[in-house]
Amino acid sequence: MQQLNNYRPTLQAPETEVQIPQGQANIQQPDRTTMAWQERNQWYGTDPEMTASALGLHQKLVNERGQQFVGSDEYWTAVDKTIRRRFPDYFGEGEVANGDSRAVTREPRAASVVAPASRSRSSKKIRLSTTQLAVAKKFGLTPEQYAREVMKMEN
Repeated sequence: MQQLNNYRPTLQAPETEVQIPQGQANIQQPDRTTMAWQERNQWYGTDPEMTASALGLHQKLVNERGQQFVGSDEYWTAVDKTIRRRFPDYFGEGEVANGDSRAVTREPRAASVVAPASRSRSSKKIRLSTTQLAVAKKFGLTPEQYAREVMKMEN
């Protein structure tokens, strides 16, 4: 019992230094097109959801078209189109209807200066964005269930 009480296990392995010989550190610097794309897309690296989506898309494109496709103009066009389709709210684009890739920019309506002739109750309809639909799907909820929860949160 006394030996058991005095036992101190060693949890750390002895430290070993690893030296990489000069010229063998295989760190690739991004090319000009990659750097230009990052300049245009400030969200990359700052917005975790969009960055993760872009990285997942990169892996998908590499699996489908190969490593030689990465960095081409067609590659960057595919990344830009997909990110804009997945996150229309970030880019100030309207909702995408029926899979139409052309998003319409919403313009604010002019406020009415005159009071309405009759009082009406607010509509019980809620319009979900594509991002909200994606969240509902991720949590396994129907759009109706998700809309009910949104209504509860707004009230």
